[in-house]
Amino acid sequence: MDGRESIPRQEEQNLTNEDVVTKILENGDDTELERLKKFHNLTTEQVNLFRSFARLRLEIHQQMEVKLKKRKKENPIATAEELTMGAYEENIEPQVRRTVFNLRRKGYATYESGFHGFNGQIISFEKKYPGLQQLIARLKIEGIEIKVKENSIAFTCQHFLKSGEIENVWQKIEALLPDLKEPVEICNLPQAKSFREKQKII
Repeated sequence: MDGRESIPRQEEQNLTNEDVVTKILENGDDTELERLKKFHNLTTEQVNLFRSFARLRLEIHQQMEVKLKKRKKENPIATAEELTMGAYEENIEPQVRRTVFNLRRKGYATYESGFHGFNGQIISFEKKYPGLQQLIARLKIEGIEIKVKENSIAFTCQHFLKSGEIENVWQKIEALLPDLKEPVEICNLPQAKSFREKQKII
């Protein structure tokens, strides 16, 4: 028996929902975690790892919410870089924030960054950058699996890393990407456009 027979049908459906799984990892009790473990055929080590990252993500997002609220109240005018990006810097997760800004200064059109999946991180690009794979291929970090596409860089962690340690991984990746010697293009995703429209009436 693989554990699924004892889980009600509705519970099975819920456990395929990433938001539901995230909530269980953040605050679930032992029974919920055991159901999650059996349903997805996870080891205890995997559940503990995913739970640690889920709680770190939750803590970071709670801190971001406080800082963003303060920013909007005390200093709502966006900087030139924020206007180009289409978001306040406080909207960017702190462990990846420095790398996002540095890559944009190098000409890379980032649009998505931060926690990805249950034990990973990602930075995505609006454009394709052929050659990223070759640039980062030589970087080997113990316990880190790096996956590079023409429009994204992601990595997964085989053991828990604190926010500062995640930031260090991103800085090592960023250091390998050359300056494109051209200004980054303005982000034209809907949320970025909306951000700039709101700035006009502040």
